[in-house]
Amino acid sequence: MPFSEVTSFANSIGGYQGDPICKPAKAFQVALFRTNTKAIAKCANAYKFAREPTRISIQLVGRTGTYECYQVDKPGRLFLADGHKINKLQRRKGSTSKIDQKALNSIIPQVKGLYNGADARILDDWFIAIKNGIKSSLHAKVAANFTMSGIQASKSARDGGKPKKIKNYLN
Repeated sequence: MPFSEVTSFANSIGGYQGDPICKPAKAFQVALFRTNTKAIAKCANAYKFAREPTRISIQLVGRTGTYECYQVDKPGRLFLADGHKINKLQRRKGSTSKIDQKALNSIIPQVKGLYNGADARILDDWFIAIKNGIKSSLHAKVAANFTMSGIQASKSARDGGKPKKIKNYLN
């Protein structure tokens, strides 16, 4: 579902003429994205020190469960709640399963020799679609929605948290 608005805050943008992004405890950003159904997605980025980006973590929280992955190329955990029931230990009842690279690759085939992030896979998918005259897995207008969300989040942070509308390219 595309986002329609974003409000974003950052303690220091850093960058070219400002303090470098790797200066300790700077450039922490939080963005709150809203959909037309009023659902909210939160994205937080922290750049505390310069290092190889091996600790990219992903946490998705939904009405029926969560997905968490704390390191690139390591298995993540999918938790599906059992009707949001809370047990005596104040934990939700449900089931947890591991989502490893093999499970991910059954949905999005891995591109040999390329970084395991989405960018290389999306680009490779588009090239294959163009070459074979078929539809790509991710439409360019969907990708434009993702890109515009990030651009508007950056603008909102630079404007001190002023909400920004996000154009929907699927309309």
